[in-house]
Amino acid sequence: MASDLDFNVQLRVLNENFNAGINQARDKFTEYAQSVERNISQMVTDTERADKMLTDLGNVDASRLTAELKTTADQLRQMGAGANLSGDQIEAAMRTAAQQVGKLDQELVNARLEATRLGQTDASPEQIEQATASVARLEQELNEAKSASTSLAGELAGAMNRASTTADGARNAIYKMANVRVPETIRGEIDQISRSLTNFQNN
Repeated sequence: MASDLDFNVQLRVLNENFNAGINQARDKFTEYAQSVERNISQMVTDTERADKMLTDLGNVDASRLTAELKTTADQLRQMGAGANLSGDQIEAAMRTAAQQVGKLDQELVNARLEATRLGQTDASPEQIEQATASVARLEQELNEAKSASTSLAGELAGAMNRASTTADGARNAIYKMANVRVPETIRGEIDQISRSLTNFQNN
């Protein structure tokens, strides 16, 4: 009778501990699954946004392009999960930025030549003042375009790196999901109760 009682107690303890172990394993599995789903979902969303922004850059009027380059860089910086972009997308975006810089650089060259030419003629003070102001404006626009271009390049690289980190994190979480185990303490108790059961049957 005492042997039956001891076995029943052991069985109840095993059942309680086993359930606790299963719950713990389930919780870990759920945690890993939610982490993968959350991060991958965010990366997909960010990638779609980045894809649209980079596509739109090719259709922006030159007068607004520098501002759009800066806005795109700022938006990429906020994409915590990163964006999985192709080499062609990055190349196209940087080509657009380079064309904007080149365009403004040529306009500045032309403006300086015009200011110099006016200074060698009987141009009115107003004309010279306007030419000088044009040079100053284009110098500022060119510097802003160069800054936006540099920022865009950095943020594109950053978004790609974060996407790689997100993908690596997802792979690690999936690996952990595949290797969730019942705690070793439960395994030891299973072995112990198995031995008790064997002894009980033998007696």
